[in-house]
Amino acid sequence: MADVKRYPQEVEQQSSSGAEPQRQLRGALIAEIEENIMQDPPNLQEGTQVGSMMYHDNDAYSKSMGKERHGRVRGYGLGITPSSLPGHGSSQPIASASTPEDAQELTALRLEVAELRRQREDDAQERAALRAEIAELRPLFENFRRQ
Repeated sequence: MADVKRYPQEVEQQSSSGAEPQRQLRGALIAEIEENIMQDPPNLQEGTQVGSMMYHDNDAYSKSMGKERHGRVRGYGLGITPSSLPGHGSSQPIASASTPEDAQELTALRLEVAELRRQREDDAQERAALRAEIAELRPLFENFRRQ
């Protein structure tokens, strides 16, 4: 049986020394997973869903690889976090209001944001008009100053 706790460190250390030790370790882990599947067939009804993946606390993979680590998503590769999956974290749309008071406040805030955006656009148009007027008046002022 492979020493699962040392697996990531072994892969890091052996990556510079060649691929053969990595292959052996992966082969041992795959054999252990297959052995766990034979001993205890999976029950697909129980588990935890994260994004589109279903995780089982006591499945063959979890038995071989150990507990899930906080902040990582198993099966998606390195660097993938729960918040980077669709439907999780900051990519989620704002939840709907749970009470009528919350709904009123949410509506008022949305109206305020829309008004502020309109105001910002009006201010930008006014600034552009003033810049154009200054550009038009500058030559007249220069002519007046020369006289």
